[in-house]
Amino acid sequence: MKKVNSLFGVLMIFMGSMLVAGQIYDMNFLSFSNFWPLFILIPGLLIEVTFFSLKKEPAILVLGGILTTIGLLFFFETSTSWKYSTQTWPIYTLSLAIGLFQYYLYSKKNKPLLFFIFLLTFVSVFSFIINIIGNTYVWLTYGLMSPCLIIVIGIYIFIKS
Repeated sequence: MKKVNSLFGVLMIFMGSMLVAGQIYDMNFLSFSNFWPLFILIPGLLIEVTFFSLKKEPAILVLGGILTTIGLLFFFETSTSWKYSTQTWPIYTLSLAIGLFQYYLYSKKNKPLLFFIFLLTFVSVFSFIINIIGNTYVWLTYGLMSPCLIIVIGIYIFIKS
């Protein structure tokens, strides 16, 4: 608990220093509109630190992984004025995969859970790829990609058998 208090103290010193600098130099970089993701990120980091320092129940890592990932995503989104939010939406499903993977690493290594982790990761990565390709090649859409994916899966199954 002492480590958590130390981390919280350092965070308060940093935030206070930034507020003083903002007042002196008339800057607004610590406005609520820029740093509201701290209300998501800090609990996530505290959950992670608490688990690793006290070695409590690993199921708490699912929530810690989700909150930490989403907090970092929201920091990115607010710093870019939500310009890339149409491309970064797969991180929401990836955050669940990250939390579940942390749980998998520090629990009894449940094999069916690993399948769902890889499935969530695949969906996230595939969605990122579709977003990137779709923005580069406008003619390539989900309507065209779904049949192509079915063909690729069919070829894989055919070759496998």
